[in-house]
Amino acid sequence: MLHDNGAHILYLDGFNNPGFSGGPVTFVPHDKGQLHVGAVISGYRSDLLEVKDAKSAEAIGALVEANTGIVVAYSIDHAVAAIEGRPAEIQPPSGGDSPAPVS
Repeated sequence: MLHDNGAHILYLDGFNNPGFSGGPVTFVPHDKGQLHVGAVISGYRSDLLEVKDAKSAEAIGALVEANTGIVVAYSIDHAVAAIEGRPAEIQPPSGGDSPAPVS
């Protein structure tokens, strides 16, 4: 779990699609055997890929946004805090070279 400006962020291996945002990330602890919600899906990491001609495999000078297969989720603690009326103080990102998650 990464900590970024007060946010607890999980990056998970798996494909996510638009519309999955807000869905649960669940797990079963080995010692309990009961389903738990650990995080809420926010989106996925994207990457820009070069578009190539299907026949010649040459680049055509265009880019397409592609799903990297990395799901971005935020700790359930943030959702619980908001429900209890004490929203977490998360600072907006200051920029950088990382692509933003897409919902």
